[in-house]
Amino acid sequence: MSGKLLLEYKQKLFSAAVAAKKVDHVKPGDLVRVSTRVSDGAVVRIARFEGRCIGTKSGSPSQSGFSILVWRVVDNVGIKRWFPVDSPAVIEVSLLGRGRARRAKLYYLYGRRGKSARIRTTKVSADVGKKPGGSGNVASDSNRSDPAASQSDQA
Repeated sequence: MSGKLLLEYKQKLFSAAVAAKKVDHVKPGDLVRVSTRVSDGAVVRIARFEGRCIGTKSGSPSQSGFSILVWRVVDNVGIKRWFPVDSPAVIEVSLLGRGRARRAKLYYLYGRRGKSARIRTTKVSADVGKKPGGSGNVASDSNRSDPAASQSDQA
């Protein structure tokens, strides 16, 4: 009985820690930015790693032990890094784009460059409350040519 209580207590602590963190639901193929806390001696700074999620471990972000594998190419060198989401060093996992992948692990991207390495991506909008039909850019929306408005201005 005590083992079950301990497990429930750990799950409650974990769910509170995940709720305090900003973690979006990440799937393979998504474009993500992971913010981590890095200590360089006495200086603590935030390092951001932005790339394509090519794999996950342990189900979903609501489960204990969930990790994501993020990959990006810098100067023709591929860099991959595992991020355990429930680690205290990981501050935030933000979703930049939703990728459409039909595999659970996207290791086939390692050997590809250019067009063959593309994954169809849709951008995730941060502005949920913007008006439909608008581009989201206030300057371009206000400069849109409206014949009725231009005639009333000229009269």
